[in-house]
Amino acid sequence: MMKKKVTIYDIAKELNLSPSTVSRALSNSTHRVNPKTKKLIEETARKMNYYPNTIARSLKTNNNYTIGVILPSISNPFYPSIVRGMEDEAILNNYSIHICSCDREEQRTDKYLETLIGNRVSGIITIYLDNMPKTLENFIQRGGKVLSIGTKGQPYPEYRNLGVICFNKVNEAYISTKHLLELGHRKIAMFLSPITNRIRKDKLEGYKRALAEYGITDYKKYLFVSENENLTDLDSVPDCNTGINCAKKMLATSKEVTGIVCMNDLVALGAMLVLKNNGYKVPKDYSIIGFDDTFFSNLIDPKITTLKINKYELGKKTVQLLLKMIENDTTKIFEDYSKNVNLIIRESTDIPRQN
Repeated sequence: MMKKKVTIYDIAKELNLSPSTVSRALSNSTHRVNPKTKKLIEETARKMNYYPNTIARSLKTNNNYTIGVILPSISNPFYPSIVRGMEDEAILNNYSIHICSCDREEQRTDKYLETLIGNRVSGIITIYLDNMPKTLENFIQRGGKVLSIGTKGQPYPEYRNLGVICFNKVNEAYISTKHLLELGHRKIAMFLSPITNRIRKDKLEGYKRALAEYGITDYKKYLFVSENENLTDLDSVPDCNTGINCAKKMLATSKEVTGIVCMNDLVALGAMLVLKNNGYKVPKDYSIIGFDDTFFSNLIDPKITTLKINKYELGKKTVQLLLKMIENDTTKIFEDYSKNVNLIIRESTDIPRQN
């Protein structure tokens, strides 16, 4: 015989509380419940194996308690930690996450947005979208709640009804390049994927600014850009390919380089592979610095000097702010997150070799 499903009425009876109080506590209603009472209700619900009727809840509130997440690429290990933070914070608040990897393709992004909006998601989080899609703009204009992780200078962070967590990628690349300059490097290369989005443009700008402070203006001499991202090869890692392609070009034309600023840690990983295969050592022959403090950057030999951000905490923060927008019925919120990025000096950078 099937066991009877536990309801809020069973929990209310167990605790001698009203069903409405239990309902408010378990649904995170805007009508607050005493924190101690709320904690007691949640603990009792878990002990009694209570599961909310999400369909009924959705029909009643016109809200399916789902958050849509649009991210550039699931193949990049920078994003899973962010998503994990989002998931944990969402579950804590009785929400779920719907993840969409758009590969920076406009049509795919629009298709995902149409699906999310059609399913009446509570709100949408976007990570480093290059443009403001019309579908998303219409959603915002109708009162939809959207929080974007963006970079200063992108068109959409200034959009008047948008929640934003903002980074300064120009300053990040400036910090990375200046680290090599302060070590004594003057022939510094930069490895980039095709410069087709704002983040890459900003990193190039930061690289140029740091060099200019040291009187180096001919940045193009050591700028290496991969021809393509090999998005059709599902077994490859595009950013690693960028590092491989750029390192090969550098060795063929500019061996005098002593320091390399890589677009991210994956690019650094690909570059280090090529250098090793050609008999060079990092950092003895070439110093390398990456971005993002990806999980492997502290595991390989040598460990990669990089710019660190706590990706898990960033994911939690995005959901917290989006839920704040939903709860307060506001479409505008802004947080400058650039102060949370730190230079982590490890083994892949040192003084330049003596030619």
